[in-house]
Amino acid sequence: AYCQPVLIGNTIVHNSACYDGGGISIDYNAARIEDNTISYNFASHAGGISTGETQVGQTSVSGRSHSQPVILRNRITNNTAYYSGGGIFVKGTPVIVGNVIAGNRIHYTKHNSQPTNDARIERKTGAGAGIKVTRTYGGPLTIQGNVIAGNRGAYWGAGMCFDRAAGTIKENRIVGNQAALYG
Repeated sequence: AYCQPVLIGNTIVHNSACYDGGGISIDYNAARIEDNTISYNFASHAGGISTGETQVGQTSVSGRSHSQPVILRNRITNNTAYYSGGGIFVKGTPVIVGNVIAGNRIHYTKHNSQPTNDARIERKTGAGAGIKVTRTYGGPLTIQGNVIAGNRGAYWGAGMCFDRAAGTIKENRIVGNQAALYG
């Protein structure tokens, strides 16, 4: 926790985790993940990369959360999550720039034809086959210049799903993603 690891030029394939981050799991730090191949990994949340949990009040003076990974120029492909974030599951304020995030999947997609009073639970189930972003607590995130393509299986947001998140999303190519119902 609270360190700054650097992962550059690695091949991270065919790994699994019971909960977060089949390929890489990061908690409360400013890791740099650059020029890696992260493919064919599996986890309940975040088949490829998972960033750490943040809590209300755990932000710096600049408003950024303690989980501040920089994810640059990686190939994040063909990863699978059971519930959320097939490629990347972000809990914090990352910078995600110049990556290929493609062919990632969600196994479980909840669909109920009858509306429920707990939309929050449905929003968290089967969300973000490419990228799932949650709980930035007002801290800025940046998603720029990525190719987000061919991700599928999510109930909410096959390419990207945002839940209590704010930031800048620009100049991405978002194509051919398939959601079960929304986005």
